[in-house]
Amino acid sequence: MDPEQQLEDLKTAAAKLGIAIEAGNLDDDEFPSRGGYCRVKGRDLILLDRRLRPEEQVNIILQALSRFDLEAVYLPSWIREQLSVEP
Repeated sequence: MDPEQQLEDLKTAAAKLGIAIEAGNLDDDEFPSRGGYCRVKGRDLILLDRRLRPEEQVNIILQALSRFDLEAVYLPSWIREQLSVEP
């Protein structure tokens, strides 16, 4: 499966969990970041640096989703497989 389709699947999964995904320019000399999960004013959020390759964005979202209980949510099998091998 191509990374663009993987991103769409992950965005759908995050939406089912009520997690927003926002991409922007995270280039900051003082606080460098590629992205990740955060909670802002009670809202679950995954930030992504839009300059990252789709494969890198997929990895960041997978890492963020691994924090959540995903048993009650339908996920494509490839996502479940990836999350089961995450450390």
